[in-house]
Amino acid sequence: MAREPYSALFTDRDTSETFAIANVHILYGDSVRDRLPEIEGLADYWQWLGEEAYPGVPRILAGDFNLDSEHLGFDTLELLGVEAAYEDGRGTTISTTEDRYPNHYDHMFLQEGTSLSVTDQGILRFPERWGINHEVARDAISDHVPVWIALNGASLRLPDDATVVASSKTNTCIDINSAPADELNDLPHVGESRATAIVDGRPWSSLDTLVAVSGLSDGRVEDISSSGLACDL
Repeated sequence: MAREPYSALFTDRDTSETFAIANVHILYGDSVRDRLPEIEGLADYWQWLGEEAYPGVPRILAGDFNLDSEHLGFDTLELLGVEAAYEDGRGTTISTTEDRYPNHYDHMFLQEGTSLSVTDQGILRFPERWGINHEVARDAISDHVPVWIALNGASLRLPDDATVVASSKTNTCIDINSAPADELNDLPHVGESRATAIVDGRPWSSLDTLVAVSGLSDGRVEDISSSGLACDL
């Protein structure tokens, strides 16, 4: 795992039921192929949680998996009887285009037949609920929306309104003409070698000219542009 998972035990104060939550953030990499080794390795991690870390305790696996829950890469988990806590026809990542959530990357997985009583679940698309511009939401809060489940009859309680912590674009974008290589790695489809190529090819007149970098096709450059992570030139 490029990012070490984190797990902890929790206890429901009303029922005294104890359960474990493990949080992961799967490597994005240059393509889906780069993500699959960690996705497929989740089966071993899930078994370790149940056999060594928290034996006999119900488990929840949550996080940003950078992959749709229906992808075949999750077959190793499904063979263990692990299933997504919910299905939703829309995504959990916030596009720069209003009302678009293009990728369903954020999930919560549970053991089929778990003793946990899941009584509600969902995705909180906060830009829609509170009328927050997508660009502001991505810059000031997150480019992902939260996913949630409720246990033992609990419910999600939300305020009627929200205060947006920023009303204009902040300087958090990645400038392909000045950012160091390790920051360029955060762009979609840009790994270590392509980040080096971007640094070596400076200056760039526009994001579109990144097609000159080996492996960055028109479609991949469009992904970089639409991600909102790179500064406009």
